[in-house]
Amino acid sequence: MSVLRQILKQFVLFIFGWLLASILIFGTIWLLPGDVAQIIGGTTATPAEIAEIRTRLGLDQPLHVQYFKWIFDFLQGNLGTSLISGLSIADQLAWRATISLPLVAMAFLITLLIAVPLGFWGGYRAGHTGADVATASGFTIAAAPLVLIALIIISVFSLRLGVFPAQGFNPTGWQDPLSALRSLFLPALTIGIIEAAIVFRFVRSSVLDAVRSAPVLTGMSFGLTRMQAVLRFGMPQAGLNLLGVFGVQLATMIVSSVVIERLYALPGIGSMLVADIGGRDLPKVASVLLLITSFILVLGFIIDLAQKLIDPRLRTEVRK
Repeated sequence: MSVLRQILKQFVLFIFGWLLASILIFGTIWLLPGDVAQIIGGTTATPAEIAEIRTRLGLDQPLHVQYFKWIFDFLQGNLGTSLISGLSIADQLAWRATISLPLVAMAFLITLLIAVPLGFWGGYRAGHTGADVATASGFTIAAAPLVLIALIIISVFSLRLGVFPAQGFNPTGWQDPLSALRSLFLPALTIGIIEAAIVFRFVRSSVLDAVRSAPVLTGMSFGLTRMQAVLRFGMPQAGLNLLGVFGVQLATMIVSSVVIERLYALPGIGSMLVADIGGRDLPKVASVLLLITSFILVLGFIIDLAQKLIDPRLRTEVRK
C-alpha cells in the first residue's frame, strides 16, 4: 500500500508541475512584444484585414480561453498548425526529431563511455597523479564555454583532419545511415565532452564514497580484494545515486542541443524553435516547448519513482 501511495503522490506532483510549466510557457510566449496578425498580414495589410486574421486565428479571444483551448488540443495530440507556414506542427516535429533525437542519444552514449570509466578510475585511484590530472581536466572542461569546445573540435576533426563535416546534415537523410551519423558525430561529441566532464565528477565522488564505505571495508576484511569489494558492495549504492544524475544530464543535453544545432547548422527541433521565435509563430513555439518540457518531466518522474521503488530507505524518509 505504501508503494501505491508513493506512486500516487509522485503522479500528483508530476501533474501539478506540468500544469505550472504550461501556464509559464503560455504566459511568457504571449507576453512577447509584436503582433502575430500584423506579421502574417504583412506591411500592406489594412486594419480590417489584420482584425480578420486575428479573429480567424482566435487571437481576439481572452487569454484564458486561448490557454484552455491550447491545453485541451495538446492533450488530445493535436499540436495545431503553424501560423506562418500553415503546415501541421506534428508533421514538422516528426521530421526534425529524426535529427534531434539521434543527436541527443549519441551525445548521451559518448557521455557514458567517457565519464563512467574515467570517473570510476578517478575515484578508485584517488590520490595518484594520473587520477588527479583527470579530475583537474574534468573541472576545466566543465567550466569551458560550449562554443569554445565546439570550435576546438571543428578545428581538429574537420578543418585539420577532414574526417567529419563541420556543418549541415546529410541531404539524403537516413537513407545513407553512415553519412547521417558522420553529420551528427561532431555535434554529439561537443555535447558529450561537456556533459562527460560534469558527470565524471559525480561518478568519481560516488566511487570514492563507495571505496571508503563500511560494507567495502567489511568485505575486504573477509578476504575480498579491494576491487571485488567495491564492485560487490559499493557500486550498487553508487549506481542508484548516479541514476538521478544521468537523468538530469540527459535533460540538460536536450537543452544544449538547441545551441548546438544552430552552431552546426543542423535542421533539428532546436533550430526550428529558434527560427519560430524570431518569426513570432507563437502557437508552434508554445507547443514545442511544452512537448520538450513534458518529456523532461516524465523522465524525472520515472527516475525519481524508480529510485524510491528500488531503495526502501527513500520511501521511509518520505513517510517521516
